[in-house]
Amino acid sequence: ERQILADLNHPAITTILDGGLMPESGYPYLVMEYIDGVQITDYVQSHSLSCEARVALFLSLLDAVSLAHQRGVIHCDLKPGNIFVDQQGDLRLLDFGVAHAVARSRDDEPGRPEYYGLTAGFSSPQRLAGAKPVIADDIYSLGVVFALIMTETDPAQYKTTLSSGLRRLANSLSSEARAIFEKAASDLPERRYASAAEFADELRGWMAGRPVGAMAGNVMYP
Repeated sequence: ERQILADLNHPAITTILDGGLMPESGYPYLVMEYIDGVQITDYVQSHSLSCEARVALFLSLLDAVSLAHQRGVIHCDLKPGNIFVDQQGDLRLLDFGVAHAVARSRDDEPGRPEYYGLTAGFSSPQRLAGAKPVIADDIYSLGVVFALIMTETDPAQYKTTLSSGLRRLANSLSSEARAIFEKAASDLPERRYASAAEFADELRGWMAGRPVGAMAGNVMYP
């Protein structure tokens, strides 16, 4: 598992320096490089980024997650606290695969591994119900992060109103951004983007002025 994560060679993925198992508990650990930066939501707010700049930053996140998914690695805990922007303005993804490593190394404890890495408000309904992590769960989390970035919403404020948080986020978005968010963060996995690459293609098309696929079926959309 550690070698798989170490092979995730992408500029946005934090480098793994070491890893192993704790002597007494047997829990896995990973040592990663230190990132001098701030959470992506703080960076967006403090730099007053344009819509295009915010999307470009998010696309670098999608590209990193897409590479990991192609290698069979699921993050399991995508949230602003694990997504930083460094002093050079480059996005850096932290704790990549830690939750996945724990889940796979502790399957001798039925019902327990599935709960590692969960964060209320960012985890899909399936993960909250105890299902094993799949790519669709990362897509859900990415959808929520996308909405936070596009609306410049403070994650802490969002998490204090989880019951209405998603609806409030959606209402703050433009029609096209809202459709993209609602597709990515759909309660039903089959309605989400099939991959991070597909999510990225949608955003690139939107930025290029092409029709947004998530808007299909909307009679008011040209």
